[in-house]
Amino acid sequence: MSRFIRRAQAKAQGLLKKGAEKLNECKKGAVVVGTTVVATASQAAVTYDAATQTLSGNVEMGAYNSAIPIVLGVMGVTIAVGLMFGLFSRAKRG
Repeated sequence: MSRFIRRAQAKAQGLLKKGAEKLNECKKGAVVVGTTVVATASQAAVTYDAATQTLSGNVEMGAYNSAIPIVLGVMGVTIAVGLMFGLFSRAKRG
């Protein structure tokens, strides 16, 4: 019985290690996407009129309308969740 438990523990540790490696890969992808979004230049020409207490001007939203970082972020999260569920199902099966 103890040999069975040791094998199960070794297998679980191996699966957890693989899952941690995959999670680190997904984290790296999320950092790249986040850096891309933050580093994208945006421009604003906004003025505040104290007499009327109003804002006027134009904000360039083109940098935030790009779908590429959003799509890559969603894909990264989806892959990470799928790997997590796969890890749990393999651990459950033993």
